[in-house]
This record gives sequence, structure tokens and C-alpha cells, in this order.
Amino acid sequence: MLTLLVALSPVIVCVAALLCDRALGEPRHHPLAAFGNAACWLEGKLNHGSKKSRNRLLGGLAVVLLVGVPGLCVYMAQSWLSGSVPGVLFELLVLTVVIGWRSMKEHASAISCPLESGNLPEAREKLSRIVTRETEGMEEEKVTSSVIESLLENANDCLFASLFWYGVFGPAGAVIHRLSNTLDAMWGYKTERFIDFGWAAARLDDLLGWIPARLTALCFALSGSFRNALQAVRNQAGKHKSPNGGLVMAAGAGALDVTIGGPVVYNGVPEDKIFLGVGECATPADIGRAIRLIERSIALWLAGYACALVIPWLLTTLLFA
Repeated sequence: MLTLLVALSPVIVCVAALLCDRALGEPRHHPLAAFGNAACWLEGKLNHGSKKSRNRLLGGLAVVLLVGVPGLCVYMAQSWLSGSVPGVLFELLVLTVVIGWRSMKEHASAISCPLESGNLPEAREKLSRIVTRETEGMEEEKVTSSVIESLLENANDCLFASLFWYGVFGPAGAVIHRLSNTLDAMWGYKTERFIDFGWAAARLDDLLGWIPARLTALCFALSGSFRNALQAVRNQAGKHKSPNGGLVMAAGAGALDVTIGGPVVYNGVPEDKIFLGVGECATPADIGRAIRLIERSIALWLAGYACALVIPWLLTTLLFA
């Protein structure tokens, strides 16, 4: 029994981290805020060149400094503490800080409440805090769609992908993914300023998110309408500009039997995004359904992770008993 508990310790840490996040939420002074400040400072120092190759090189150097160095420090700490109670507590602390599921739910609920009460201006204002698109003048349908898009995509970026890389490389994996995803959110724009400097951050985030996005999409499909999720992924995911985000949002919307997405405006410039999902346009009540879909997917993810750890343990026990 003791050896089984040891084998399942990563799953136990994941469950404990999710419970801590649920009980405590994000810390008041989140480390990612300090990381963001450091990233802004370093970008200001390095991003001045006009040559494409030079900007890409400096952007890659910035990624190494901002992602690789903290990841290496966490890896050294986890190696030093490995196999001890402080080591387990260290993993729990890091993973709790990295994931932000309670914060995502709180932001979504803060928008759905005024939506359901008919206070559209308040819903628009609160939506503007979590998305980069322009929210002024949005109708209820578009506000609702934006909330669900944010929930589905961020569930992969800030939760499932971090849990995946924790399972592969421990807390260092979770930290590396979370920091690379944060840099992509800051620099991964195809603007004159970031198209070259942010290239390395965007490519690293796409690479680290590739496998988790497909596992997340599968969990969404299994937790909702499987046929519609599969249809949406087959017909729509490849048409979206994001190789990972489009897949996850299409699967999630299909699993919910709703349609989200469509044209939006960024900094005064309209962008003709495709519609994702199958069914009627999402309504404010579907925000709560999206949260419940993600929570069912979390349970499914953890069950799958536990099976992936138990099966090798069981085979080893039977072979060497």
C-alpha cells in the first residue's frame, strides 16, 4: 500500500494543489506580476533593433533568461528536496501558485451575474479586464461568447497544460510552461513591435501546448457532447489561427452544444474570427455550463493520470512479486 501511495504521489499533489487553489485563491502579490514587470523591463532593454534576425535572436535570449533560468532554479530545488516531506510541500506550493482555476471562475462569474440581471455595461467593463479585444458596444451574445472562449482557452493554458508538464517534469515543468505562456500573452502579437522579438516566445508556447491542448480537447469531448465536439474539431480547428487554442475552443463549444467566436475588434481593427462549436449561440446560462464542463474534465484528467501511474506500478508489482 505504501508503494502505491508513493506511485500516486503526483496525483495526490495535483488534487491537493487544486483544493488549496479553491480554498485560498491567488496570492495577493502573485509572482507572475513580478515576472511580468521583469519581462517588460527586459523587453524595453533588448527590443530596439530593426533587423529580423537580430530581433529574433534577442527575443530568444530573453526567453532563455526569463523562462530557462527560473525553470533551472526550480529543477535544482526539486532535485535537492526529492524524496522528502519538504520536497512534496515544495511541489504543492509551486503547483498551487501556477494554476489559477478559482481566479478564472471568479472572473467569469463576475461577468455572468450582471449579464443575467441585464446590466450589460457592467458586464462589458468586467470583460475588458480579462480580454484584449474591445468590449465597448458588444451585445450580450458577443460578451457571453468572449467569456466562454476565455474560460475554455485559459483552462488549457493555465490549468491542464501546467498539470501535464508537472506530470512530465515535476514543478519545473509546470513553471516553464506557465512562464512561457505568460510571455506569449505579452509578446506573441503579430505587430511591428513583437512579430520578430516575440517569435521565440510564441513558438515555445505553441510547442509546449501542443500535446496538452489535444488531451484537453479529448477531455472536453468526453465530458460533454462527444459527437458535436468531434464535428467542431474536424471542421473548425484547422481554420483557426491558433493551432492549440482553436482546437480547445472548438472542442469545448461543441461539447456544450453552443456556438461561440466570430468577428471581434482589436485596437480599432476588426478581425474576422471564425465561429466555433455546434448549435445555437451561447447564452449567459452557458457560462456556468462551461465551468461545470471544465470541472468534469479536471476529474477525468486526474483519473487518467492516476491510471497512467498505477498501471506501470501494477505491472512491476506482478512481475517482481
